[in-house]
Amino acid sequence: MRVMFYNDQKMKEILQDESLAKLRDLMFPSEYNAWITDDDITPEKMSESFRGVGDYAERLNFLKTHIETGEITREKVYSESEVRSDSSKVGVQVLEYRNRGSNKVAIIIPGGGYSNVCSFCEGWPIAQELFERGYNCFVLYYRVFPNAYMPNPIEDVARLVKRIKENYPDLDLNGYLLLGFSAGGHLAGIWATKKGYYRYGLPKPKYIALAYPVIDLSLNKGVSCQNCLHKDCSGEDLIRYSVFTNVDKDYPVTYLWQGKRDQCISFDNSVVMDKVLKENDVKHKYVVYDDTCHGFGVGVGTCAEGWIDKMIKYFESADEA
Repeated sequence: MRVMFYNDQKMKEILQDESLAKLRDLMFPSEYNAWITDDDITPEKMSESFRGVGDYAERLNFLKTHIETGEITREKVYSESEVRSDSSKVGVQVLEYRNRGSNKVAIIIPGGGYSNVCSFCEGWPIAQELFERGYNCFVLYYRVFPNAYMPNPIEDVARLVKRIKENYPDLDLNGYLLLGFSAGGHLAGIWATKKGYYRYGLPKPKYIALAYPVIDLSLNKGVSCQNCLHKDCSGEDLIRYSVFTNVDKDYPVTYLWQGKRDQCISFDNSVVMDKVLKENDVKHKYVVYDDTCHGFGVGVGTCAEGWIDKMIKYFESADEA
């Protein structure tokens, strides 16, 4: 891979690159623009600010290289007619990583409290890691507040899976991997229940990885809950759209992890998920770290470093068991 960007360059100069400009609005939420284009912000500063992402200059070089080869593209999830019928769908997009020669699929759902999509740490860096391990990757930019009231985000996942099925018949959707982080873990977690794939008549993920996920909405009566339900949502709504209340014996093989000192969402979320997976005899692995771990993404340089390879190894062993 050619080196075109360096750790001491200004981000505002890097983001003027013609190739990266094609993805600029998908790389960072709009509210980050002023900070990212400050004269003091370099890829090195980005690496320091977003723990776990790793070498940001290397990440940007990877993006540029594979955009230029045509392996990374941005696509609309909904058709023009669907958007005309519901304008809230216009911003639903997918960042696609086509790994020609492989039929493996990974669908990645970043977090962001249903207020934005934090792809800068839980989207395209994760896709890079999985692409390098032979996956075709699809990073979903789903509807966020004020358009994120359930079941809208679930419908976005459904439309993406349908799009992959229609456009890429060579890919294996009977064995796809689904990954969700934080609020994206809530969305991924719900999709893997009968309220998701089954309701829409689409393939169930074979494997699911949930990183510091929102599982019980009653434990998180804050941003995530208000943005995907309503600030005045009922107890019935909290139960209906919590992940743990929808898990059954058909839930996919699961890799679950969270930090004990998570300061963004209650650690009890993963405890609850582990418990309900056990009760339903679902194959799963539950990993607990001592650090905060929230937003660590790939986990480079943190207690969670190497979790992606450990996850893949676990899924492979689950197949052999």
